[in-house]
Amino acid sequence: MSAGQSTVTQTQSVLQGWERVQEGPLMTLSILNVSPDILGVRANLHLTLWPPSLPGLPKPVLFAEPSSVVAPGTNVTLGCSALELTSQELLFTLSKAGSPGYPHPKKTGSEARFSLPSVKVRDAGSYSCFYSERRPAKGKSETSETLDLVVTGSLPRPSLQALPSAKVSLNGRVTLRCVRPVKPSLGSVMFMWLKAGTPEPLGRALQQSQRWANFTLPSVTVQDAGSFRCVYYEKTVQPRASEPSEPLYVCVTGEKGTRLQTPS
Repeated sequence: MSAGQSTVTQTQSVLQGWERVQEGPLMTLSILNVSPDILGVRANLHLTLWPPSLPGLPKPVLFAEPSSVVAPGTNVTLGCSALELTSQELLFTLSKAGSPGYPHPKKTGSEARFSLPSVKVRDAGSYSCFYSERRPAKGKSETSETLDLVVTGSLPRPSLQALPSAKVSLNGRVTLRCVRPVKPSLGSVMFMWLKAGTPEPLGRALQQSQRWANFTLPSVTVQDAGSFRCVYYEKTVQPRASEPSEPLYVCVTGEKGTRLQTPS
């Protein structure tokens, strides 16, 4: 058998169970006969990256519910939104750094939701997504911004302190310093600051040498009062994250030092 025939045979074998739509130089590949949620089905990495992204298909937005920072055992949903309503048949693909993509076919609409039930440390990592139109084949969209899914509890908790004080006057300035333990020794570490009632981190800071990082509220308002925590995690393909710090309550006071009511 010639080299050309061998290539065709290998391609046909790889494409078993896939639908191929050829229009000009572009080819769209879609999984056939699957249930609505096929998160557990692994796609060939090279197939999910074909065809290349083309102008006209804007990048989607990737988000996490209930949050991108969760405790083990939490049920997490990652949503990929194309932002624009469409009647086209779309194919969404969720990718995790270091792993193949997870294709998720959706016949209509502009959003796909990927379920991660009872997450474990191995589910943590950097995710992104893209989408393509199945017919006519127009290439794939730009890839979304990455989203770090953080599963807490694998590393010792940090401490959180307010500088100069957790009692700050209205329009004053306060810095929240997150300090991780000396051990274990880690490389690049991402620090995050969380506030009760706010699902996503208020801020992030990458540190490669220091054991601490600062998050500053430059001009506090009544809305800034509340309970804060911080978390740190390894900036690696398979990251481990700490337990959240003990809560620190920031109190905002008026001109005469009276505590102001926090909005309900």
